[in-house]
Amino acid sequence: MLVVVIASVCLGADCHDVRVTSSREDPTVNMQWCGNAAPPVLSAWLAENWPGYRLAAWRCQLGERRVPT
Repeated sequence: MLVVVIASVCLGADCHDVRVTSSREDPTVNMQWCGNAAPPVLSAWLAENWPGYRLAAWRCQLGERRVPT
């Protein structure tokens, strides 16, 4: 089962949904990891990839559904 992690990042009112990773790219990603371990990993990812933006939310999505990049 494919799990995709999507972060909602915002700078003021400018918000974007961004695919962070998936279980296809990282086998440690699963629904339990997303609920328990994602926040510090997402914070580090955000600082590196979207400086100045804040993490507004994240979600894990099951399956092959297309997600924004």
